[in-house]
Amino acid sequence: MQIKFSIFKLLVSCWIILITGSCNLRYGQHPLELPVFDGSINEMTLEAINRSLIDNPQNINLLKRKVSLMASFSWPIGSQEAIDEALNKVDDDGELHFYASDYYYSKGQLAAARQHSVDASQYGFLTGDYFELYAQILMALNEFDEAIIQAKRFESLDAKNYRSLLLQGKIFVEIGDTIPALQAFKKAFDLQKNDPDLNLELLDLYLAVGDTANSSNIQTYLPDTPPNWRMETVKLKLNHGMTNDAIKDLNDILLSNPDNIESLKMLANLYFKQGRFEPAISTALETLKIDSLELNMRLLAARAYDKSFRYQSAIDQYQSLLAIDSTFKIARSEMDLVFRKVTYLRLKQEQESIPVFDLTPRRREQGNVNNNLE
Repeated sequence: MQIKFSIFKLLVSCWIILITGSCNLRYGQHPLELPVFDGSINEMTLEAINRSLIDNPQNINLLKRKVSLMASFSWPIGSQEAIDEALNKVDDDGELHFYASDYYYSKGQLAAARQHSVDASQYGFLTGDYFELYAQILMALNEFDEAIIQAKRFESLDAKNYRSLLLQGKIFVEIGDTIPALQAFKKAFDLQKNDPDLNLELLDLYLAVGDTANSSNIQTYLPDTPPNWRMETVKLKLNHGMTNDAIKDLNDILLSNPDNIESLKMLANLYFKQGRFEPAISTALETLKIDSLELNMRLLAARAYDKSFRYQSAIDQYQSLLAIDSTFKIARSEMDLVFRKVTYLRLKQEQESIPVFDLTPRRREQGNVNNNLE
């Protein structure tokens, strides 16, 4: 009964929203914002807007609401048609141009995104979200000076908004100007210490300048779960050539999450690159216990066995791999090479086990011949 009553309340709420929205539009009141929910409820809201547009196809408020809802969906199929439909009805709406700019930026169409940002500004849509988006577009276009201007305009709206400082820091990083980037990130960190994106940017710079104390400190602010953030730290250290530190971090991750297959694979590869074949083998085999179809780990184990002269184990791994995927050409060619090594070594052992006799004919010495003749 409780479930049925909840569904009934939801249907009644949607019906009231549509009726109230229609009344507001009819009498010129401000349109009522439709609630945004997750998943199927959000799809119901979109369907309700589409049904309402059948009776009110010229209603710009409904069209804008549809576009903003699609933005919250991360621009699904049909988004461009919704944007074009709304802009065809009213071209001088700054908010619509902002949404269009966001859509084209998400699709990598930077020229169109830039033009719609210019139009949004022309029609007076100058919010923090606008300045942040426009600065990102300009940064992607390598127009860094103008991007800094937009980021500072973003900051001028609210000096305590750390995102504007984060954005400035990223732009300075792209320019290659480390000192102002570090200053911007530090200011942002003072305002917000729990943004993993900011903390990773700051960590990257600390690693670049060799600031061990601050790089260690900043890692304490990264969330422990999920381990993805800690993996990002590992990748940063590898980018800076800190392989041993990366290996230590991977082992720390595996202590708390031994089934983290991404960490296991990365660790096995690092051991192999360092020529540490035994730990590479054991780590690869741990990975295969979790997922026996990790063919690259079978390949790595086979190669590590080969490098450590354990040829039969290498052949076993190659054969296991090929039993799963017989089209794995690299594995087959490498296995053939191992077979050739084994064949050569066996022949050499057989040859060395045969006693060597000197069968070359010898001539008698002249003196001995004369004596015999006598």
